[in-house]
Amino acid sequence: MKSAALLLPATLAAAALLGAPSAAHAGGYVSLGVGTAPTFHDDLSASFSGEGHASGRAMLGQKLGRFAIEAGLSGYGVDGVSAQTADVVDGRAISATVSGKFHVPLGDRLTGYLRGGLGHTWLRADGTTDLEGRSYHGGLGMEYGFEALLASGSIWVEIRRDVEDLARDGMTVQGTADTVSVGVSIGL
Repeated sequence: MKSAALLLPATLAAAALLGAPSAAHAGGYVSLGVGTAPTFHDDLSASFSGEGHASGRAMLGQKLGRFAIEAGLSGYGVDGVSAQTADVVDGRAISATVSGKFHVPLGDRLTGYLRGGLGHTWLRADGTTDLEGRSYHGGLGMEYGFEALLASGSIWVEIRRDVEDLARDGMTVQGTADTVSVGVSIGL
């Protein structure tokens, strides 16, 4: 959490050094972000913990006016309880996702956006049952566009909720995971 809190000021400083602000980029882009440890709810919180772990995302997108479509990978670390030893063990969750975004201009360079999408999630912790299944996500974010010497881009911050429906070998785990992320997008 502390490293994610420090990332936003560092990202803002990097954007200031890259060049003067401009309208948010249009066309294709690549986006990378890091975020807080996931906060789990429902079945997920009974079986796993995200405390002490970070989250991250890598996305490829195409912006068309106020709309954008993105394909990406997101993930975070988890702790689970081993069925064999009852010890806490490290693990990870990875999701392959497709998202739609709708941007709302808030100023010359600032936009708000809503995100919604679906994906497939794999959750694995050593000594526990590997789980996988469908996931859905929604988010609310803000993006600040800039022009750099070689490319245009934006910095962003987003609050996101993932709804997971995971299963394997007769075991079903359902719940939500909440994260807050900051990142940068660079036009292609």
